[in-house]
Amino acid sequence: MVKALHAADIEVILDVVYNHTAEGDEKGPTFSFRGFDSSVYYIMSEDRKHYMNFSGCGNTLNGTHSVVRRMILDSLHFWVEKMHVDGFRFDLASILSRDEVGRPMLSPPTLWSIDTDPILSPVKLIAEAWDAGGVISSWQFSRATLA
Repeated sequence: MVKALHAADIEVILDVVYNHTAEGDEKGPTFSFRGFDSSVYYIMSEDRKHYMNFSGCGNTLNGTHSVVRRMILDSLHFWVEKMHVDGFRFDLASILSRDEVGRPMLSPPTLWSIDTDPILSPVKLIAEAWDAGGVISSWQFSRATLA
């Protein structure tokens, strides 16, 4: 499909959701990352019993954790290198600027990793620069191709 769209001079921007999963809050079903380790994959309350909900979907992915960051980067690399997409639109991208307890960070490692990655930095990057916790990311102003 991507090759056919490119042949017709149409760029492909993939909408990606790295801010939540379908598992909902702590009462939701277990069929994804919760089954591995909630404290790695999700932003949790201080008592580690409740999921923080900056996504409006019951949970928030912990993009700051190195395991989650690697998963995100590997996924993006696959779509660029193997599927040849031209860029990404990040759903609720400012969640990727939150730390492991949900505080906004000035230098979020996942966004810096994407921005400086030699495979990802040349592609188009579009950020939905807010989240359900009210954060408007400073990243919306920091990179010309991130809008």
